[in-house]
Amino acid sequence: MFIGTPVWAGTCAPAVKSFLSKNNIKGKKIALFCTHRGEKGLTFEKMKKLLKESQIIGEKGFCNVHKEPEKAKKKAEEWLSELSL
Repeated sequence: MFIGTPVWAGTCAPAVKSFLSKNNIKGKKIALFCTHRGEKGLTFEKMKKLLKESQIIGEKGFCNVHKEPEKAKKKAEEWLSELSL
């Protein structure tokens, strides 16, 4: 399972936080990703707290996707090949 968010004020978007808080996501293998324009902040740490009963198999931040979509696509493909799915 993949769960992603844009970075808002150094953490995950409110809608993503609400989704993770209200849904029973336990015992899953999860890869986390975020998009940002500079820093990831505490995004993954906050998400992992909400997913403490799942196994986080990877995390990746993608910077300036809107400016360099082909670079982001290549980075995503490389990350997918590295993950143990």
